[in-house]
Amino acid sequence: MMKERGSTVCEMNRMFVRNSVRRQGVAQTLVAQLFISARRMGYKRLMLSALYKHCESLPLYRKMGFADDDRPPDSGDDEHEVRLVCTL
Repeated sequence: MMKERGSTVCEMNRMFVRNSVRRQGVAQTLVAQLFISARRMGYKRLMLSALYKHCESLPLYRKMGFADDDRPPDSGDDEHEVRLVCTL
């Protein structure tokens, strides 16, 4: 789930929680553990990209401290991609 993007920046990548365990705190626990691992590895910021249609995950990310990021889109599809960043 973690991909290096620079010496102090990493990306949360391809996190997925099965429908059968959604709304049980699994995703929140995974993100919290990713924060811990990223801090231990010396990262200062965690970023992610998601499609606007992932409406179930975006509120969780914002609740956990992610904010809008103005970096250029990875996909070239700026109108459908949501970019978020969190300071660790």
